[in-house]
Amino acid sequence: MLRACAGLWPYGTGRLYLPDSRRSLFIPQKSYIPTGSLKEALCYPQSKDQFADEECRRVLTDCYLPHLSSSLSVHQRWNQTLSGGEQQRLALARALLQRPEYIFLDEATSAMDHETELDIYATLIAQLPNSTFISVAHHESLARFHSHTLDLN
Repeated sequence: MLRACAGLWPYGTGRLYLPDSRRSLFIPQKSYIPTGSLKEALCYPQSKDQFADEECRRVLTDCYLPHLSSSLSVHQRWNQTLSGGEQQRLALARALLQRPEYIFLDEATSAMDHETELDIYATLIAQLPNSTFISVAHHESLARFHSHTLDLN
């Protein structure tokens, strides 16, 4: 259902009114992380030239990845280098960097410990006050970051 709402699932019937996809970001449980420089991985799907290095370092720090701040130009297979939680924090740093109007989070914090998960959500809400967050999560503690809840039991 979340993928359909994000415009990523064309199957099924019914009518959806979707936001402009250029202003939305879908963050799954396991995000795609391209091979290349850390800055390219962080800025994906945008070009690394659209963002200043200082801005990239700030969002890495805000998402509990300060140890990566000096590695923006390092080329690696980041999907094999970073832990699951680090990969998720990198994907959420993309949201802070790109500032989309709509953010679809599909278990996007499931590999994080509880305190980090809550802190990251609080950071997203604080830094992106004009964004709409649509989340799928199994942790009820995240409900406080949303004004509406849909329970699909």
